[in-house]
Amino acid sequence: MKGLKVIHRRFKRFYGKQSGNKIWIDLSGSQLLKTMLHETLHAKHPKWSEARVQKETGRRWAKITDRGLVRLARLLGRVR
Repeated sequence: MKGLKVIHRRFKRFYGKQSGNKIWIDLSGSQLLKTMLHETLHAKHPKWSEARVQKETGRRWAKITDRGLVRLARLLGRVR
């Protein structure tokens, strides 16, 4: 997603957060790429509820291709 800023931050109770075009992600999380997918969906669809994002994350994660995993991993390459 163009214009997306990914920033590393440690969290105590969750692994990611999104606001506008910024995603904060805890790189120590056990499901790093799934968290990136979840937070990217929040950024792409800001009006969706948390429940809708969770449902869509699960649906997309079940069908994700190797190419999709690589695209998510490339977002991590932009972490500041």
